[in-house]
Amino acid sequence: MNDVVDSISDRMHVYELLLRASRGFFDSSEFVSGVEWKTFVDALQLSQNYPGIRGLGFSLKIQPQDLPAIILQQRKAGMTHFKVWPVY
Repeated sequence: MNDVVDSISDRMHVYELLLRASRGFFDSSEFVSGVEWKTFVDALQLSQNYPGIRGLGFSLKIQPQDLPAIILQQRKAGMTHFKVWPVY
């Protein structure tokens, strides 16, 4: 039983370190773009190094008046399926 508890505890600690690394990435930048985030996440090689994690993302608080410009910016950056949810 202790082996199972230790295994789960170890894995949760690894996931905590992943979240701390993500926070450090944001803390080191004035603004993180979607492209920068994708580069960071791709470098982590989630499927190989963090079994069980299906993805890692973030969200921004967007004012309704800024939405059209942000959608256009993301589409120009190659994120053709970019959408904002929930829709206001």
